[in-house]
Amino acid sequence: MLPALSDQGLDVVAWMSPVQAERFEVPGVRVVAVPDAPPMSIRGHLAMGRAIARERCDLVHFPHLDVPPGIRAPHVITLHDLIPLRVVDPTRPAWKRVAFQFVASTLPRRARLLFTVSRHTLQDLVTVLGLPADRIRITPPGVDDRFFEPVDPGAIASLRERLALSGEFVLHVGQTKPHKNLEVLFQAFAGLGDSYPGLRLVIAGGADPRSRIEERILELGLVGRVRMLGRVAEDDLHTLLAAATCLAFPSLYEGFGLPPLEAMAHGTPVLASSATSIPEVVGEAGLLLEPTDVLEWRTAIERVLGSGDRCDDLRSRGRARARTFRWSETARLTIDGYREALGLLPTVR
Repeated sequence: MLPALSDQGLDVVAWMSPVQAERFEVPGVRVVAVPDAPPMSIRGHLAMGRAIARERCDLVHFPHLDVPPGIRAPHVITLHDLIPLRVVDPTRPAWKRVAFQFVASTLPRRARLLFTVSRHTLQDLVTVLGLPADRIRITPPGVDDRFFEPVDPGAIASLRERLALSGEFVLHVGQTKPHKNLEVLFQAFAGLGDSYPGLRLVIAGGADPRSRIEERILELGLVGRVRMLGRVAEDDLHTLLAAATCLAFPSLYEGFGLPPLEAMAHGTPVLASSATSIPEVVGEAGLLLEPTDVLEWRTAIERVLGSGDRCDDLRSRGRARARTFRWSETARLTIDGYREALGLLPTVR
């Protein structure tokens, strides 16, 4: 969002790690490298607090809950989701849930205003944390322009050859954490049997080392039919989204859910969960499915594979839907929140 804020005429300072600062270059954004500031640590909070104090900014925006406890500068905070409190994760140590509960319940009360990314998350902040709704503003993320650009067919052919993806494939983008609900996709694929021998399920995202993903693939007889790519480069992600038969996004909980939006921008049909915030993103531009209904997911995959007209309709509606989520609008809503936090009049339009 920093480029969009800069385009609105703000004087923006961004604090980053030295590695990030070296790679980041946006006109109108002054980058300050903060060494020795690991996230969510006492040392990091001290370093970040000193760096912020030196700049004497009118307002500081923390895009997450990694806020130095002693911060005195006027500030606002973005809370993206309450996944640690809303989703059971047996791989997460209990103390992390307690720590998140404490931080999420206390730090936001010192901020002048709170931002979040969806109506669903706003409701969670009110009902789960008891935060006042009148201090929360919704600023949905946008889609980078690059996702609307066509991908060169030669790049698609090259990626298919490199990853040995010669036929159709269903793509999932995201980490292998419990709330991503990959189990329903695995069972849906197992239910397809030998009806689509060339179809592959491709998972692009970091693998949680504590998950049992590889074991489940073996148990369900899906070895060779499921491809785990791990984290992929940005160029490869664009190419995968453009080449996929469809994107499958069965999450049990999301604060927002960017992958369906990015897939729709590419014109890729989307099968998505009907849970939490995801319908706010997808609307009527994709197929919304009950996240735990394996038969419904299997049937939806078959429908997409067997209907060119249906896919064309989803592509058209998806592109139109994605164009309604622009970073310029996110920046406009955010700046309105900044002015409110500083006690200024709203921008005249």
